[in-house]
Amino acid sequence: MEKGLTRKINILHTLGWLGFGGMEGGVIKLVNGLDRNIYTPHVVAISGFDENGRKALSPGVHFKLVKKGEGRDWSVVRRLAEYFRSQKIDIVHSHNWGTWLYSFLAARLARVPVFIHGEHGRDTEKAQTGQLRLMAEIILAWKANQLTTVSNDIAGLMSKKWHVGPNKIRVIHNGIDLERFYPPKNRNEAKTRIGIDEDVFLFGTVVGSFRPVKDLPTLFRAIEIVKRKHANVRLAIVGGRIGASDADEGNAKYFAELKALAEQLNLADAIKYYGPRDKVEQYMQAFDVYVNSSLYEGMSNTLLEAMGCGTPVVATNVGGTPDIIRSGFNGLLVPHKEPGKMAQALLAVLESSALCEELSKEGRRYVELFHRNENFIQEHEKMYTQLYDQACQKGAFRGLKRRSV
Repeated sequence: MEKGLTRKINILHTLGWLGFGGMEGGVIKLVNGLDRNIYTPHVVAISGFDENGRKALSPGVHFKLVKKGEGRDWSVVRRLAEYFRSQKIDIVHSHNWGTWLYSFLAARLARVPVFIHGEHGRDTEKAQTGQLRLMAEIILAWKANQLTTVSNDIAGLMSKKWHVGPNKIRVIHNGIDLERFYPPKNRNEAKTRIGIDEDVFLFGTVVGSFRPVKDLPTLFRAIEIVKRKHANVRLAIVGGRIGASDADEGNAKYFAELKALAEQLNLADAIKYYGPRDKVEQYMQAFDVYVNSSLYEGMSNTLLEAMGCGTPVVATNVGGTPDIIRSGFNGLLVPHKEPGKMAQALLAVLESSALCEELSKEGRRYVELFHRNENFIQEHEKMYTQLYDQACQKGAFRGLKRRSV
């Protein structure tokens, strides 16, 4: 244990759903990587979890489901607070609006000394918030010890919307495990392992759930345009939670609409749905091109993971994606909601092996330089230690002292 600590620091993250979405995957990577000599990590989900997501948590990460009822369920505040007290939680880190208010009230009730809130993106193209919620967000932002986010784009929106200075917001860019996400020795062999013929040109994407913000209809229409010129192309969709809970009814409805659109575009045989997978890298290594058609992204973990796998990337020029992609160098950016422009970019990569190779090489080099998982974890540890020390100096931790080192 680090000199000066009489016990480990208990850090708790609250999520809506524990699964394999971008934000959830980032939290899983973080808690798995925290130094166990200093920190004891906890994860609480308030909507539910899938078994693969729970199994992805390393030994030593404490997981608890504190199930929220339908609508506004204030009882979850009391139940969260009871868990915070029982585990002697020192720091609570909530993620996105769905957990923020409940977590903050529970932390106050349990007298947790440090409260952090993180924003990772949004579910719609435009950041629209009702006045009542906006007032609540402003108050909560001012009351939090620290705000975190994954991109400069979101940080700017947070600062303007909640009237907080830049010092209150810490940007920590997502990181990936480069030993897990790496280029395959043979991409054709990777295709056969997931049931795709070697001679197929495979476009692929990964989604946490089927939501309109991912704008898969634009991707479908772009694939239909490409297929007119090159018949032997396919689209693989990995992920997409459907029907796991009542909250997923919207996802199921949207998925049904997507399948109907695929039929309408004569793409039913060209699109393969794999569902959630715990070893998503095996699919990314099989993609000839990774495509992101979102209307908005904070900083997409899946884009970074695809680049780690040496897969050329075509993505919409939205949110924090331009922070990752330098178009024409380590990927291609296209306007959102424009299937024709997206199809042109997909065709450019499909028809040029030189471009494909260049984007693959520079994409991998970029994540090696700027998005290592070790850096992502270390930046969080630095923040947690600073906030913990500040709380100690203010006398927030009774019976727990930290000496200067």
